[in-house]
Order: sequence, then structure tokens, then C-alpha cells
Amino acid sequence: MSTVGRAILNSTLLPLPLTRQWLKPASHTSYLSYSVGAPWEIYSFTEPRMIDLYTKAGQIGLYSSILAVSPDHDVGFAILAAGPGAAEVTTMVSDIIATTTVPALEQVAKEEAHKRFSGTYSLTNGSDFSVTITVDGGPGLKVMQWINKSHNMSEAIKAAYGLTESTDVSIRLYPTGLQTSKKISFRSVIPSLIQGSSQGIGPFTRSCRTWMAVDGMVYGSVGVDEFVFEIDHRGRATAVSPRAMRVSLPRLLSESSMKGN
Repeated sequence: MSTVGRAILNSTLLPLPLTRQWLKPASHTSYLSYSVGAPWEIYSFTEPRMIDLYTKAGQIGLYSSILAVSPDHDVGFAILAAGPGAAEVTTMVSDIIATTTVPALEQVAKEEAHKRFSGTYSLTNGSDFSVTITVDGGPGLKVMQWINKSHNMSEAIKAAYGLTESTDVSIRLYPTGLQTSKKISFRSVIPSLIQGSSQGIGPFTRSCRTWMAVDGMVYGSVGVDEFVFEIDHRGRATAVSPRAMRVSLPRLLSESSMKGN
């Protein structure tokens, strides 16, 4: 079963577009953390973020098994059990693996993202064009500072949306899934712009609608939220381009970026 799981994650059974289409929910259930696919049983973890495990379990007599894959992490596990209580053993061990492995994978992903993307990108030290990126406890990458032609882009975004000075504009970058051997695409999200209120009275006022803001601000026919990293043979960023600004900013080497080959 582990061979099948690896084949699914590597898209060697089906072309990548079909694999992505296959790994989707077909219907929800009355339990918010459980959906069904074809033929998947899909378990959703909401901490530290929404993560779906696509599983297929089976039982006959005293035999029980489960195959689980996490497309977000490109990992999975398989369990085979036999004897009295095999089904209970399978579900219990699955819970233990998932609840311990998923947070660990998320932490490893953050550490890897820090090595690959964190740092300051600038034409020169003290340049009028610079972007500083880090990894913190939040989702994705965090844009600590974005300067374009000596203008603070966070303040410019506030002005464009008519936000007050006290509004916290946190710019975060999420991968789009578009990648070549030399470039990888991200989109920026600003949760404070259209994120639902925690004081909302229902799903409409509490819902997070940041996904609806893609290309919400355009400059020169290019979305201001588009960021493209240039990467080397190790997958580490060497430059970043806020595409709407028509500039590519090299990554400034630092002690932290040179560590951990």
C-alpha cells in the first residue's frame, strides 16, 4: 500500500492534473471535519491550519487497513492490522500518527521556508527598492517591509483602501502551485482587508473572504499581489519580483541565509 501511496503523491499513476482533480472532496457530511471523495474518506485538521488527509480504509473479518496521504506535505502512511479489535487499532494508530506528525511536518516546513525565502531583497543596501521577508507563527511567508521608490507599500495599500492609520496591514505570501525549475509563484494576502469579524453573528459576517481578493488591486494590468521568486538548483530564492512594480530584487546574502546547506 505504501507503494500505491507514493505513486499517488508522485502522480505516476495518473497525470498531475488528473491526480489533483482526484484528490478533491465530492461531498461533505454532517461532521465539519469529515468529507468524502471518490473513493476517499477525508479528515480535516484545523490546527495549525486547514490540512486534509485523504484516506481509504477497509475491513473484512479480523483484518483492517488504511492508506492515508497528505498532498500538502507529500507524505503518507499505511497501516495493516489483524486480529480481534483490528479496526479499533487501525483508527487509534492513525490518530496517533496524524496528531503527532502533522504539527511536526508544519514546523519542518516553516524551517525549510525560512532557509529558502527569508531575508532582504534589494538592488543595493539602503536601496529605494526592497522587500524583507520572514517566517513567523502565522501562515505562509510574512512581508516585514516593502519599499518601492522610497514609498512604504503598506501605507500605500492603506491609503488605496481608505483604511485608518491604526489598521494593521499584515502582508502574507502564499504559494500558488505554479513553479518551474527556476521560478516559483506566490500571491500576497492582506487578511485585515476583508477577513470576517470574530464578533460576527453568523457565517456571513465571520467568514474569511481573502481568497476573493486575488487581483483586487491591479497596476499596469498586473496584480499588485503577484510575487515571483527566482530559485537556484537547491530551490532557494536568489531574487524576488513584485511583478506589478516591474523590478527584480536580488537576495542580499546574510549569515542566516548561508547556514544550513
